[in-house]
Amino acid sequence: MIIGLLRTFLFLIIIYYLFRFIGRLVLPTLLSKYVNKMTNPNFQKQQYSEGVRNDEGKVTIKQTAPHKKMTSSDLGEYVDYEEVKG
Repeated sequence: MIIGLLRTFLFLIIIYYLFRFIGRLVLPTLLSKYVNKMTNPNFQKQQYSEGVRNDEGKVTIKQTAPHKKMTSSDLGEYVDYEEVKG
């Protein structure tokens, strides 16, 4: 039982240090690529151009589809309410 516990503890320690080692190698390169991509002026222009393309001062009105009003026949059968005193 103690050997299994020590084996599990050792395994967790090895996994922990392995993730730390891989993180120190991989994470800085991923972050630097991300920062370079975000600071690239062409990327910022592309992000802006994908947004809303309205001319300054131009007014646009978006029309929505008309809503269908519910009529009383769509609501179902009307039931009288009776108060029950107890």
